[in-house]
Amino acid sequence: MKFNYVEPKIDITKLNSIGRGILFRPANSLDLYVKTDMTGDDNIFTDCESRLLDFYENYTDNDYECANDLVACVCIEDGTLRFLHRNCRVIVVNYELNVEGAE
Repeated sequence: MKFNYVEPKIDITKLNSIGRGILFRPANSLDLYVKTDMTGDDNIFTDCESRLLDFYENYTDNDYECANDLVACVCIEDGTLRFLHRNCRVIVVNYELNVEGAE
């Protein structure tokens, strides 16, 4: 009998190519995020654009040239808003959400 062990296929894509509400992790990290549809240059952030770097998580060597390069994401672990570069390499995470008590 022959046994074949196969590593799971991990599809790496760029943050900019996944949709809003998708759970993902950067390719070189185990931190989990949910992507929003906002970027660093949206009106809600323009008053504090100089503080964007305080919330920038640089998982790649990509420096941003303008606030539009940054995508607002929510960290699943602590609920904080973080900005990741739109070209950040990410892995979409398979997950299942169970809601108890819903009838």
